[in-house]
Amino acid sequence: MSGSFKTDILPLFLQKDINCMNPLKVYLDSYEWMSNPANAQNVYDHLTGTKKPRMPAGGPFWPPDKLKKFNDWMTVDPKFQP
Repeated sequence: MSGSFKTDILPLFLQKDINCMNPLKVYLDSYEWMSNPANAQNVYDHLTGTKKPRMPAGGPFWPPDKLKKFNDWMTVDPKFQP
């Protein structure tokens, strides 16, 4: 199951992370922004450490279950559910 942005993905992000990323034009709390596949993949790559700097800044970094939930939202049909 892919999950929903509002109930499954958005709650994974702390308010401090959202506030930190907004000035960088990374809108973790915006379904419209996050549902763009390129944006979601970029965020995921920073969450996993594939791209640096790793998110969230200073950790703690997401455990495998949270990463899987986010990845499933991007890749399991129906993808990018609101």
